[in-house]
Parts: sequence; structure tokens; C-alpha cells
Amino acid sequence: MNSTITTDGTELKLPSFKELLEVYPRLAADQRKRTGGKPAEHTVYGTLLGVKRIIDACGIGYDSPYTSLTTKILDTTCEQLRQKLKPITVKAYLQSLQNITAKWSHLRYEEIGYKVDSIRIPSFFVPPFRYREKSKEIKTKVIEWFTDPKLPRYDPDIWFLSTMMLQFGMRNSDVKLLQWDNFQEEMDGVYLTYTPHKTRLSSGRVVHWPVPRPVWELICEYRKDHSKAPFCWDDLDKVPPHHTYFGTAKKKTGRKVINHFSISVLRLNRIMREFGFDGSKASYELRKLCACAMYKNFGQEATSSLLGDNIDTILKHYADPSAIGKVVNVADIL
Repeated sequence: MNSTITTDGTELKLPSFKELLEVYPRLAADQRKRTGGKPAEHTVYGTLLGVKRIIDACGIGYDSPYTSLTTKILDTTCEQLRQKLKPITVKAYLQSLQNITAKWSHLRYEEIGYKVDSIRIPSFFVPPFRYREKSKEIKTKVIEWFTDPKLPRYDPDIWFLSTMMLQFGMRNSDVKLLQWDNFQEEMDGVYLTYTPHKTRLSSGRVVHWPVPRPVWELICEYRKDHSKAPFCWDDLDKVPPHHTYFGTAKKKTGRKVINHFSISVLRLNRIMREFGFDGSKASYELRKLCACAMYKNFGQEATSSLLGDNIDTILKHYADPSAIGKVVNVADIL
């Protein structure tokens, strides 16, 4: 049985990791109502996953009190994980431990009879990361594939997903949330308007970006078969035969409605890996290609407006200042 302590005459239990993992989502949901959205649902999901990964790596067992995870054990485990994983991944696991025992949670745990203090995290160095522009060979392959006039007809879902990521620099998670209302027709043209979910609670910046007329015409063609929402086919009989998909079919007004988004991302990842991109999230490189091209040609302010991110984030993760490559005689511009 886990140890118990007494605080102000109240007996509180030292919870196990199993118990923390069970109650944390509920406490986080309650906190989200109090704070207007934090911690976000995707943050909670990542926290649970990260805590499980670090517990498994430490080998202490889920039924052990959370206090059994000492700084010494974490320090040793992190150095072992450094040999197998990227340092940024290990750092994310440590952040998960901080999240599940964050200061805001202490009172919430106490309300349900648990005594929880913040887990002490050892120092862990992560080498600085800077985005490096992809080779001309890789970019050429992507452009030749993306500009093939057959793509919108042959593979409409893949075309729409790649367009939103490469043309507009959207995260695939924001594409998933996209509705047709996000395309607004104004006096001078059509604009893509949305708030990136990742920065909704921090900067809250709204992206409002013009859609080129040729692109909008193709989007309108795509919309003819997806009137409810992107990736949802109005008539499943029209789904191209080469499409493979999975997911939960939902009954809606007596018909099956299947959202093809998840399988479209998996398929696009596979296509991008064939072009030379690495990792399980290869499709995300399309957003980076967009950002880097915008930065080189139009500067950091325009890139920030398109992506909805601050300039520091763009310079670290999406832009390669060394790739501008312009020859400048400073004397000529003084």
C-alpha cells in the first residue's frame, strides 16, 4: 500500500503513477474550464503518453508511488535514452512529468485525497536546433509532383491536404479542423481565415491570407464532392478506387460518412518519404518548405503572417537564414 501523510489533520495518500494517469485527464479538463483552454486536450494526451514512456524506461512499475521516481533514477534513465532517441524527445518526456505534477494540480489532487508535489527534474542538455533548407533535388521532386495537373483529379484528398500545407503553410492538425467557412469571399478575392490551434491560447493570432484565383477554382472543384467538409465524400461511390482508407464509419441521416483525413496524412507521409524526407511525419516538411520559401522571398513579417507563428519560432524551426544566398556589397547600401 502506498504511504500516507497527514497535513493539517487531513490524511492524504501518495498516489501511484497508475492513479495519477487515471485522474489527471479529469483534473486537466476542470482546469481547462477555469483557464479558458489550458492545458489543451492535445497537451494532456501528450503528457499521458510521455509519462508512460518514461515510466517504462525507468522500469519502476505503475503501481509504485510517484515519489519512487527520484532525480537519480531519472538522470540515469535519460542518459540511456539519449543513446536511442533524439534529445528533444527525451526532454519532452521530462516535460510530461512536470505537466502531470504542475503547481496548478497540487490543490486539485488534494481535493480528491492525494498529496502531490512537483517532481524534481534533472538538468538535461538539448543541442540547439536550426532548420536547414532541403536540397534542390528534393524540392524539384516535390514541385514536379505537386504541379502535375492530374493530381487534383487523380487524388483529390491528397491534393487538398498538400495544397493547404505547401501553399498556405498550415499544420496538418489545422487542416483537420478546417471548414468551408474558413474560406471567406471578400471584395478583392477569397481569403483563408483561421486561428492556428497551437497558438490559440498564447498569441491568438488570426491568419488571413489571400487564395490565388487558380487555386480557389481547384478548391471549388474539390468542394463539389465534399460539401459537408474537406475529406468527407458526399458519395462514397465517387471515392477513387486507388484510395485505401480506414476509420470509424458514422451513421448520419441514414448514410455512412467517412472522414479520410487520417489516412490521407499517412499516405502523404509515405509519398514525401519517397522524395527523400525522413521520419514518420514527413508530410510536415511541406509546411517547412512553404515557410522557408516565404522567408527567403518576402521576409520574416510576411512569413509570420502566413504561418501565424512568432518570428523567433519561424527562425528556429522553419527558416534557414543562411540559404538566402544574396551577394551584398555593404558599401553600396550604406
